[in-house]
Amino acid sequence: MKYNSKKGISLIEVIIVIGLIGLIGSLIGPIHMDEYKQYSFTDERSAFVSNLQKARSRAMHSICLGSECTTGLPHGIHIEENFYVIFQGDTYVADDPQNERLEFNKETKVTGPREIIFSPLSGVASTTPPNEWDIVFVHGASVATTSLNSEGLITWTH
Repeated sequence: MKYNSKKGISLIEVIIVIGLIGLIGSLIGPIHMDEYKQYSFTDERSAFVSNLQKARSRAMHSICLGSECTTGLPHGIHIEENFYVIFQGDTYVADDPQNERLEFNKETKVTGPREIIFSPLSGVASTTPPNEWDIVFVHGASVATTSLNSEGLITWTH
């Protein structure tokens, strides 16, 4: 009785296994990428809403940032195409060192008011342009709306 002691796998078997793994990965990859983009979009919108609430809270609590500031000021958010800025004061001043600049994802498009300002103590909101209360986020097929009313109440939909 002869026993063949050659054990192992052939190069052909390795190539077939690698090919199958690649095929499965190419089928599953786009699904996971779409989920990642959706989570990223939802996270970005949630961060914006959180920062909008932060600006309103600062105004309502008469927060004053910086050593030169002694009384409570209005706080707001200034929105540009690729970024937004949390600021304090009656108007947005681009070079104010107290500004907090945050970037939007380059694929996200935002429409709505360019500036939202919350009044001290009351948190009442005003927008530029006036009476424009919906901020719409669009990222591919995903759309989310963040709404604000004149009393400063912030709501959102998916």
